[in-house]
Amino acid sequence: MRGLRLMVAMLAVANVLAVVGFLGWLKSTDRLSGDRVQKIRAMLAETVTAEKAREAQQKAEEDGAKKKDEEIRQQQLPPLTAAEQLAVGREGEDMRRQIVERLRREAEDLRRALQRERDEVEAAGAKLRREREDFETMRKRIAELEGSQQFEKSVKLYESLKPAQARGMFEQLIAQGETEQVVAYLNAMQPRAATKVLAEFKDPKVASDLLERLRTRGLVARSSGAK
Repeated sequence: MRGLRLMVAMLAVANVLAVVGFLGWLKSTDRLSGDRVQKIRAMLAETVTAEKAREAQQKAEEDGAKKKDEEIRQQQLPPLTAAEQLAVGREGEDMRRQIVERLRREAEDLRRALQRERDEVEAAGAKLRREREDFETMRKRIAELEGSQQFEKSVKLYESLKPAQARGMFEQLIAQGETEQVVAYLNAMQPRAATKVLAEFKDPKVASDLLERLRTRGLVARSSGAK
């Protein structure tokens, strides 16, 4: 027990000596003075909560003083003359007039844009209707052509010709604007014969167009059969 007390006493003395040594070092290195000690004591004497409350009160007092100074400054300004009041009123009226005019222009621009879009939609609808009518007319004409005896004879004739000769005759029809008639002939020919004729076309764009038309014709035929 006595040994424990001795150890505690020695630790206390060591701590005191360490504090004294640290203070001596601060003093010797010109980091500690009487004024700084007083400041440290004053800072530690006030709690953190008390410090925040004091700073908030100081800020409120500063804001109140600024507001009061602004009120005094406004009171010291000379009153507006009649001419100045009239000028201020005119400026306000001009501003309101400009706002109304801008809103009117924006509304007119929006109305024109909507009308333009409506016209474009109507034009697209009319074009689609015309294309559909033209397609139906063409399909009826091709159906009538394919059902005739002359058409069957022409198909057999094209099948009997050499592929290059048939291609030349088809090119003449295409040049005359009878592309759909050529497609009808190719569609009615034996697949092997039609393939050989298509292979004779020198222009790949023409061959691709005919193939696409043949594919579309097949889709239309299936769609018509489903009805």
